[in-house]
Order: sequence, then structure tokens, then C-alpha cells
Amino acid sequence: MLHHIRRDQLYIWPARTYRELIFRTEVPLKKEPIFFVSDPDALKYILTRNDRFPKSDYQNRLLKKGLGDGLLTADGPKWRGQRRAIQPAFKVALLKSLVPAMAAAIEAAVDKLDALPDGAEFDMHQETMLLTLDVLRRAMFERVAVDNAKMGWAVSEYLATFGQVDLGDYFSVPDWLPRAKHFRVREASKYFDDAVASILAKRRADKSPPRDLLQLMMEARDEATGKGLTDQEIRDNLITFFLAGHETTAIGLSWAFYLLALHPDIDARLYNGLRAGVGDRPLSADDLDSIRYAQQVFEEAMRLYPPVPMFNRVAAEDDDVAGHAVPKGAHIFISPYVLHRHRQLWERPNDFDPDRFAPDAAASRHRFQYLPFNAGPRACVGLNFALMEGAMAIAALARRFRFDLATGFTPEMEARVTLRPKGGMRMVLRRR
Repeated sequence: MLHHIRRDQLYIWPARTYRELIFRTEVPLKKEPIFFVSDPDALKYILTRNDRFPKSDYQNRLLKKGLGDGLLTADGPKWRGQRRAIQPAFKVALLKSLVPAMAAAIEAAVDKLDALPDGAEFDMHQETMLLTLDVLRRAMFERVAVDNAKMGWAVSEYLATFGQVDLGDYFSVPDWLPRAKHFRVREASKYFDDAVASILAKRRADKSPPRDLLQLMMEARDEATGKGLTDQEIRDNLITFFLAGHETTAIGLSWAFYLLALHPDIDARLYNGLRAGVGDRPLSADDLDSIRYAQQVFEEAMRLYPPVPMFNRVAAEDDDVAGHAVPKGAHIFISPYVLHRHRQLWERPNDFDPDRFAPDAAASRHRFQYLPFNAGPRACVGLNFALMEGAMAIAALARRFRFDLATGFTPEMEARVTLRPKGGMRMVLRRR
């Protein structure tokens, strides 16, 4: 089992979890109760009650090595204070002011691909990783230089290291005991620390700072207490945004273009709609409604291939969840990958159909049936940022190019912390 989990964490989900909404079993060898949960009402109860179902120590121990106590890993009052302070920076009205920065990064990616000859083979996943990193850099640090290649390496190294489960993780070996993965990731963590320290120093020396996400974060105040973020909290959240905002959006885009390559009819509908709605003009905040179908493509890709394929909670006390007695200490496993393909919740669950996310269809669905960004109080703060970025990237690339899978290539999922295409996404560029 551990051999398979090292390669694919979805391996632990029994086949019956795609048919049953709640399934109970035990952790092998340890005999601790596990509940695999895909019932939307049960998920609403679990994910809106952080006091009863906090994140597991196992999950946080893996992530805190590099992320510290940012929004993704902090708990209790520390998390609430950060969330209240940072949330206003991600309001849609403020995010629209970042559209020019997003558009500039996306057009730079389009120009880079346009320099390739027609029929050239390339790694789409590598390009989307560079694209989303450039979007973050421009949106977060307008006048601060960041080494995209080195930052991308550090993110990949961190996720590859701590995303791989080993015996030490399974049996909760204490953090103070040195392990190979701790040494492997040390250089990446040091780069994070040095890069963020340099960024903050340069921004504080700027006499007329731009209104980017970094500045909004530095000026943020907890509306309940009036307190701002400490330097350590800013550091932890900047790294969290790089990891969560860069890697996950890139993965969603990679799988979206894979699915478009498999479905030329949907690709043609997307292209024709873009030609009619925005033509060749540069994308702006005014075009977000016109590229709505591109967002639907992105959302449906994240249904089939959610960037974070699974996460877990633990029962703090004895509880009842949808009629199931859940004892204190029980592990609650939640998999967006399984939830999004569940036979009781979706018609034709394995089919690619962006019309599932047309406004009326999406509004009629249970809110906790679709969790690419989690839900409840701990829903991803960057949800709207990611949706805007994903829709704009798909629109800009799809109106200029069509992408086919490279001859003989079939992607393989690599489910660790995120759901990457193992070894990349080999595609062939075709100009429209």
C-alpha cells in the first residue's frame, strides 16, 4: 500500500467510494477509524465546523516545513486574524485592477509560443507553470524582480519532496528526528526565506509603492482587532500564495488543454465564441463576461482533475455526521477527485462537459458538491483570482492556437499534494 501511495495518494480510495457517499473502514495496522466522505450535506457540516473537524496534524506537519503558519496551515485565532486581514485584498472589485498585470503575463506566454514553428512539440505543463508564476509575480510584486525559474524550481522541489508519503509520515515519526526529505528540501526553503526577505526590504525602500497584492497585504488590518500582519506572517503567506496560487492554477490549465485536445467539438465552440466575443483585441476586465465559456472549460477541467485531489480532517470529539457515529480521533478523508466523479452526484461523471458550469446549472447544484477550492470558512482566499486567471489564459491561448497531444503520448496522473501530469504534458502547437 505504501509503495502505491508514494506514487498516487488516490490509491487508498476503495472502488466503492465512487458508489457510496460515506464509507467507513480502518487505517491498516493502526486500526484507527477512517471515514471516506462524499455526501455534500455531510461535507457542509464537516467543512463549516473547524472547531469540531480541524485539519489533521499529519497534513499540517507536511506543509508547515516550508509554508510556516500562513492561511493554508494556521489554525484557531492565528488563522482567523490572518483571514480577516487578507480577505479584503481578494474582493472581485480589487482583483479587476490586477487584470492588466494578468493580461501582460498571458500575452508574454502567447508571444513565446508564437515564436515556435507550426507543429512544434512542447511541454504544456512547463509553460503553464511559467505562465502562472509570471502572473503572480506581476500581480503581487509590480516593481520587484523575482527569478521565475528559481522560484519555480523551489516550488516544485518542495511539493515533490513533501508530497511523497513514506513510512515516517505514516507512523507519525516526530519532527525532530532528521529524515532524508528534510535535507532535500532545505535549499528550497532557504531560497523562499531569502527571496521574501529581499522582496520586503525592497518594497519598504520604495517611496511610492504600487497597489499590488504585496502592498495590500502589508497594509492589511484585522477589522476586529486593528492589528496588521507581522513580517513572519507576510513571509508565510507570500510563500503560500506562490505554492497554492502558482502550482494549482497551472495544473488546472494543463488538464484543460489536454481535455480540449481530446474534444475538438468543444475546442471549436470555444474558439468561435472567442472570435465573436473578443476577436483579437487585448483582453481587459470588461471582457470577463465575454469569455465566460473559457471559465466553464477551466471549471470543468478542475472537476475531472482537481488540482488538490484529496485532503483530510480529524474529529476533535465524538460526533454524528449524516447519521454516522464518528468517534473522537477518527480520520475524515475528503477527495475532490472522487466527489467530482461520484455516480450518485453527477450524470455521465467521467464526460467532459463545460455546460455543467453554465450559470443556471452551477446555481442549481449543491455548494459542497464541487470543491476544487475547498469550501466553508477555509475556502481558498484566491478563488476569484484563479478563476479570472484561468479563463483569461485559456481564452488568450485558444484564440491563437489549437493544441494536439504529441504522437503516442498519454498523460499519467501523479497524485501527491497536487494532481500533476506525471512527466509533463507533451503537446503539439497548431496555429489557427
